[in-house]
Amino acid sequence: MDSSQYHLLSLFSDGGLMMYPLVMCSLIAVGVIIAKLWTLSVAYRSTKKVLSEVEIFAEEGKIEEALEVAGTRPGPAAAILVAGLRRISQGDSGKELAAAIRTTGTIELGFLERGLVILATIANVAPLRGFLG
Repeated sequence: MDSSQYHLLSLFSDGGLMMYPLVMCSLIAVGVIIAKLWTLSVAYRSTKKVLSEVEIFAEEGKIEEALEVAGTRPGPAAAILVAGLRRISQGDSGKELAAAIRTTGTIELGFLERGLVILATIANVAPLRGFLG
């Protein structure tokens, strides 16, 4: 290795006190990314499973059974299916059905987007802190 190259620890010490908040920002960002990967992978797996199970009952016209299956499964797709299937079983269609699905989808989207504000804040603040260090 060439002696003119910096080592990671020498870069850290040259940065001074501003390096500690940058490291904290990096650790928090990695934590949020790992949490989001876990959340999205669980949601994706449960979505595939619940859609295939509900589709079987829906094709046979068994709305109550489809509602029961969707109600026992976790995840955003199951919650949206429950809202839609409840409205269908009550005889609603059209605007009421679409409104129920849209409302539940908005609520579930908030669950999936949780933590992204932290990541966006770190992405905006960390470079500015780096300029200070």
